[in-house]
Amino acid sequence: MQGFLQPRTSFRGFTLAARLDDNVFGSVLAMPEPRFLPRSAHPVDYPLFTRGWTYQEHQLSPRVLIYGSREIIYWCAESSHRDGGNEHFHWQEHNHYASLLFYQAQLETLVSSNKPPNLQKSWSDVVENYSQRKLTVENDKLPAVAAVAEQYANSMSVSGEDYLAGLWREDLLSQCLWRVWDPKKTRRPVAYRAPSWSWAALDGAIYPYVHVPQHENDMEERRVSCCTCVLIQAETTLSSENMPFGNVQTGMMRIRTKMRRVIWLNQDEYRDGKYQALGPSCGRDPDMSDEELALLGHLDGADPRLTINIDVVGEWAASSEVGLWSAEIHAVSRCGGDENEVESAEGLLLEPVAGTDTFKRVGTISVQTREYMREPYWFSDQSTEWREITIL
Repeated sequence: MQGFLQPRTSFRGFTLAARLDDNVFGSVLAMPEPRFLPRSAHPVDYPLFTRGWTYQEHQLSPRVLIYGSREIIYWCAESSHRDGGNEHFHWQEHNHYASLLFYQAQLETLVSSNKPPNLQKSWSDVVENYSQRKLTVENDKLPAVAAVAEQYANSMSVSGEDYLAGLWREDLLSQCLWRVWDPKKTRRPVAYRAPSWSWAALDGAIYPYVHVPQHENDMEERRVSCCTCVLIQAETTLSSENMPFGNVQTGMMRIRTKMRRVIWLNQDEYRDGKYQALGPSCGRDPDMSDEELALLGHLDGADPRLTINIDVVGEWAASSEVGLWSAEIHAVSRCGGDENEVESAEGLLLEPVAGTDTFKRVGTISVQTREYMREPYWFSDQSTEWREITIL
């Protein structure tokens, strides 16, 4: 038999005779319980939700009919149904089925209520889902999501000039703080595909960073998160002017920010019950001696204020110390406080590539200031420099 519409050989339902009431007999359809099925039988692992090109086909379709290995699923912007009488959707399945129309409906609600749409939050859902999918051709990374990007641009009333290799010019610096899910499985493509600050430069699942700039109630104190560096210039060169949401040939970003040298300890171990890029993903100031670190309580030679998230760990030898630069992008402080009251920060981890002011992104860095240790804020130390740099 040719084609994909074939009789199911497994996961089929069974009709059973049943007594429905006193002297009332009929039949019921018994279906396999989803939690007892192999993972391959779950909808989230169907090719429609794992292949790259099918993402925008699904996202831009007003109605979707899914022929699965154990059931047929119908999905539209207003409702969803599946055969076999099992209408329950797990939240992960809901996120996979939700099409762009679902987010557009949310956008229309915000517009009608005079609330500004959050472009970064809605686009982060796209990036997180799409980055987990597989592509046969490496260079299809941006074209395979171009139609979705174009639709978002229309919905948000922005132009193709504001789309920079998978990111948006609005709040661009925050979007550059994305992280990889598993730095051991992430890889860079052989050929150039996007600037290093774009998630499209890598093959692997991405966890986007969503900046919340407004004041937040945090226990008894109010805190504020803000961008601390200045974006001077950001641009990409398109491979084709006729495809403003497609491939790019080059890309660059120029910023003015606070920078400080850091050494990444490339070691394989656990810390605080978490497994991060080759162990603690810890770092330290290269100008501090072991004795100075020990005085601050850094007995293992690492600075506990720092958590380093490497993009691709295989780019450096194991059990080595890697000299890099940290660049502050966002900081969280008490309302009305100065930099001495900064409690945490997020930044880019950079490696020099040419000259003295050109770098490429190799990861991100998280900074925590522990009050009980009376440690100074990482980017307020005398080793910190204000610099104007280019990131390729």
